[in-house]
Amino acid sequence: MLSCLELGDEILSETQFVAIKKYVRERVIDQAIRVSVSLESAMARLRSLRQRLGGKVPVPWLSTISAIKSHIQALCDAPLYSTPPDRLIDLDRYLQAVEQRLEKLQYRLLLDAQWQKEIEDLESSLKRLWPTYPNDWRYQDHQLVDLRWQIEEFRVLCFAQALKTRDKVSYKRLSTALREYRKS
Repeated sequence: MLSCLELGDEILSETQFVAIKKYVRERVIDQAIRVSVSLESAMARLRSLRQRLGGKVPVPWLSTISAIKSHIQALCDAPLYSTPPDRLIDLDRYLQAVEQRLEKLQYRLLLDAQWQKEIEDLESSLKRLWPTYPNDWRYQDHQLVDLRWQIEEFRVLCFAQALKTRDKVSYKRLSTALREYRKS
């Protein structure tokens, strides 16, 4: 409980301890409810997306739909195991971005392909640094794990700007961060 607060080595009075305990419990419960609601919505959205992607696909869309299916699988296979707790709340937004991508695909297939290439470039750079990507995130350098989720935010920026990103991201910023990490 105290690890949530960053108080240092300060000794607390009983009154302070009770107040802090109450604060942390409320915070944890509120966060758990937000995550639960987000996961419930994400799983419903996932079922809908899988149905939508299971039908006939126009030939020009084949590579894009394949990339979307791979992305959804990587994102949603055992999310409690494969997603850091602080990112679980974002899972629904990431799937909303996929829905918006599909809705706009017919009108911007070339732009979509360009963004997909940029994402693939970023992911391949990350995979060189993290050979088991995206698995075993618990044992990876925090900076690499953060870059993995910034790439996810970059997808939101590309395909569903209206959903807003959690972090400030761009292709150039992510490429630079990956290059600098490789040098360090």
